[in-house]
Amino acid sequence: MGELKAAAAMGGAFLGMISVGLAELQEYHLVARCKVPSPVAVATSIFVVVTTVLVASVGHVYGFIEEGGGEALQETVNVAMFTVPGVLIGGQLGPRVQARVNPDKMKVLISWIFMAVGAFMLSTLLGW
Repeated sequence: MGELKAAAAMGGAFLGMISVGLAELQEYHLVARCKVPSPVAVATSIFVVVTTVLVASVGHVYGFIEEGGGEALQETVNVAMFTVPGVLIGGQLGPRVQARVNPDKMKVLISWIFMAVGAFMLSTLLGW
């Protein structure tokens, strides 16, 4: 149980630093450690992330309203206009793809995708 708490803390830290990590670590532990079927693990991870983001978003909107809104609120609304449909579509397609693709091939593919995203974020940060 301590290992799961450590993974949750690490996922939360990654989520706060680079907006990635919580769902990925949660899915791994549900599938590998708890022997939960992949579609159930994906759906559970999506639910947890959506709930977390919803609570954080409400807090941010409340803070923007208290401060008078402005440019920051408009930028947040602009991002949400594209993020919400992406999450809804991805939440529907993800479990279907997961059910049809070989789990071993999916792990390799996701590993490569995360390495590419990490390289892109580092290159952006370093100004390459």
